[in-house]
Amino acid sequence: MIGIGWSLYGGLGIVGQPRYGTARGLAGVIKYVPLDALGWMWVALGLVAALAGLVVNCPRMQALGFAALGVPAGLWAGAFAEAAATTYPSAVGSACG
Repeated sequence: MIGIGWSLYGGLGIVGQPRYGTARGLAGVIKYVPLDALGWMWVALGLVAALAGLVVNCPRMQALGFAALGVPAGLWAGAFAEAAATTYPSAVGSACG
């Protein structure tokens, strides 16, 4: 379920209608990677997690799914923590989330 939510957020919230705060909080990352590419990464990794969740008796696939969920969340937390510490103090709420 979380993987599907991740995919929807990436597709609708980052690719479809990126908010100003999202773009500003990810400014350290989008210098190197376009925001659309990050959104599509979020969608792809969410789908990997959703598909891995369907494989019930394979701990390796489920571990892959949890790792797929952790990559965008870790990137988000790191980018927003860096933004909160430097140029965008309001990003502290998203960094903690």
